[in-house]
Amino acid sequence: MLTDTLDDIRFGETGYTFLVDGENRFTYHRDASLLGRTLDFSLPGQTQVLKRKDKEMMVIPAELGNGWRVAGMVPVQELVSSSVEIRDLTVWIALASVLVALTMGYYAAHRIGRPLVYLSKLMKRGRPAI
Repeated sequence: MLTDTLDDIRFGETGYTFLVDGENRFTYHRDASLLGRTLDFSLPGQTQVLKRKDKEMMVIPAELGNGWRVAGMVPVQELVSSSVEIRDLTVWIALASVLVALTMGYYAAHRIGRPLVYLSKLMKRGRPAI
């Protein structure tokens, strides 16, 4: 029953959960060959980013009441990939907005400025010479 629950917990696309006992031996892991083996790194007391096999992994640990610990691991790249897409979209929208604002400013300046220049020339032409 516990293994079914842990199997259902997902962190991103490739994230996973595992369970270790008081001596840091795996009591549950998605890779059954690790069962009974000792955890090869120190499980942090709180959420932390660790370097594992050339990947940055976020470890989300929790203490159970019996001395066992459950933890979830997910690659940081999976967590930030959607925010990178949002950042890129925001930059493109900002650039497009600046372009639209410049175009509108240029159009408005010519639309208002041209008649004023014409009116100024008419006034100079109509002024009597002193």
